[in-house]
Amino acid sequence: MADHTYLAADLRTGTIVDELPLLDVSYAEVLNGAGGFTARLPMSAAHGDRTIAMLISASEPARTGLFIDRDGTIVWGGIIWTRRYATGRRALDLGGQQLWSYFRHRNLTATLSYTATDQGAIMKALIDHAQAKPGGNIGVTVPTPTASISRARTWYSYERQNIGRLVEALANVDSGPDFSLDCAYTAGVITKTFHSWWPRKGRIAGQTGHVFELPGNLVSYDMAEDATASATTVHAVGYGEGDNMALSTRSNTTLIDGGYPLLETVLALKDVKEQATLNGIVAAELAVYADAVTTWKAVVRADMDPVLGSWVVGDDCRVRITDDRFPAPGYDSYHRIIGATVKPGDGTTPEFVELDLADTF
Repeated sequence: MADHTYLAADLRTGTIVDELPLLDVSYAEVLNGAGGFTARLPMSAAHGDRTIAMLISASEPARTGLFIDRDGTIVWGGIIWTRRYATGRRALDLGGQQLWSYFRHRNLTATLSYTATDQGAIMKALIDHAQAKPGGNIGVTVPTPTASISRARTWYSYERQNIGRLVEALANVDSGPDFSLDCAYTAGVITKTFHSWWPRKGRIAGQTGHVFELPGNLVSYDMAEDATASATTVHAVGYGEGDNMALSTRSNTTLIDGGYPLLETVLALKDVKEQATLNGIVAAELAVYADAVTTWKAVVRADMDPVLGSWVVGDDCRVRITDDRFPAPGYDSYHRIIGATVKPGDGTTPEFVELDLADTF
């Protein structure tokens, strides 16, 4: 059974202020975003020399960073955003998100303009801008990114655009980079580092050797197919008005010629000024909208090969299933891990991980 320690820290300075005796913990990591966290903090006197006042102080929403140590390795870093107490519970219900969520609470207050600039360098400039403001530095370092694809972007100060969403939008265009905000021990101190990854984060199919199998280390799965938002033609409306409005349209002629009906959707992207950017977004979105959206959630054992810690969000894995839905010879395909929610064991139950899986590329 893995040993988890929950470290509360001052968000701005990173100073550890307490070790929280949390119960019913669940923490998640997602690709290019912020995974959530929930836990229960008992308000009883059975916590050594801690007082209730100390526990309340060490879990203050919006000011408290939370770092999860699993067997000596930092596996999650985030911010406590919500706290709830109900009479009779004798506990605080805590909620939070990964550190990236901080940048969703920051806005661009300067005009930034780039032509033929590496997309990773633009991400770095946005993060650096956020942390240059008084009170805005939470200690995230951004190394010089690996060269990838150049982009053109212009944002005006009066637009007050959300910095987190701007970075996420860069990741979501065609050939956009993945990103992650990673926490680790460095010389005994917890460090926070923003990485951009191109062409992607994680190892591709065939390189990892990760296999999840039912029956076996895959405990259960949920597969949902939804075609209500499917489209074989995607239109995007960009910046401007009337005849000067930026427009882009792309169709999946292969599907249409193959017998699929014409299904259309329109994307409202009024803040996108560059035609090349609009075209790139449409190209990326067409691949998403073309088929019924199939979402996979797979619950796996953390203590069975491939064990938790041997894979990262972004890796590809092989999924094998033989059951009523997929009778023999069964299902056998590669998927990409785009999210993972860990539920630590409590001494009587094993540790489980719920994986969010997507198609590989």
